[in-house]
Amino acid sequence: SNLIICHPANLYHDSTTESKLLQSFPVKFKNSNKTLVQRLAYPTNHTKWFDDPETPIVVSQWSSRQLPLPTTFPAATPTVTVVSYPFDYSTINENHTAWYPNFAHRYLFISWNSSLLAQDELQTIEFPCLASIAQCPHTPCTVAGASNEPTPVLIQRAIRRCAVDTVTKPSIYGNAFSRASPITVTNRIRALDPPTVGNIFAMEAPRAGVSNDVYTREEIKYCLGTAYAAFMAIQVAEMVSKKPVELHIGYWGCGAYGGNKTLMVSLQILAARLAGIPRVFCHGYPDTSDAEAAVELIKSKFIENDVPSTVDDAVTWLLEIEFSWGVPDGN
Repeated sequence: SNLIICHPANLYHDSTTESKLLQSFPVKFKNSNKTLVQRLAYPTNHTKWFDDPETPIVVSQWSSRQLPLPTTFPAATPTVTVVSYPFDYSTINENHTAWYPNFAHRYLFISWNSSLLAQDELQTIEFPCLASIAQCPHTPCTVAGASNEPTPVLIQRAIRRCAVDTVTKPSIYGNAFSRASPITVTNRIRALDPPTVGNIFAMEAPRAGVSNDVYTREEIKYCLGTAYAAFMAIQVAEMVSKKPVELHIGYWGCGAYGGNKTLMVSLQILAARLAGIPRVFCHGYPDTSDAEAAVELIKSKFIENDVPSTVDDAVTWLLEIEFSWGVPDGN
């Protein structure tokens, strides 16, 4: 923790426990199906919430200006594997520390109490401590106000109380959740007893604008810089554990924000390389084709063809491909 607090890029640091969070900021859902999940999976007695100060939940916020993009690429490249299932917060390599994304709004976990069950809402219902963090008046933002500077947020050792099945048909993902019957919801919830622990990085992507056609140089570099700052912050946070990082990524900003899946995965892979992350797992769910296209694109450029000598050269290369913005999916 001292390493984090003393780092010049660290803007905010707080250490707490699940018990303190849930007692200070109780989770009271408005949606009846979310209340049902709470009844099925959360402790009914506050003494059952974790309260071990030796393994605290740590929330930290990081300045991308203090973690600027390097000018060149390191020699080492991460091992990248595409998987076809949603985030399950498991660690695939036992001697690594796994980190999973919250593809965030600038106001962290802002949608925790909506009737939807998209990425943000799904994560906060599985990790109720995140819904408490969302209600805390001091919760940091993932983008600084007037300056628009990316300020990624890390949550270490968040407690996961249930697993929600969004794969089984009919899926309860997105807008379908509020329409699902109580029986269907009950069948899709698995309480975790004992609960498990997850590490989460939160970063906001840009949104598709009214006149967006193809990505600009500024947008590409902004996304790359945001991801790099988040991944470097993870590296700093893990200096204490001395374990290598196992990074889990996905279709960042490609749902409600209308991002291009192949480009956004490509940028995360490049950011992981720049940050020295050794292992990357890309969750290409529900369709792996865009994730696989990104892996092949990076592989062909950086291994088989003329490797960009600088980060700016790589940005120019991606710019010239003319990646198109997508359409927000309503979830």
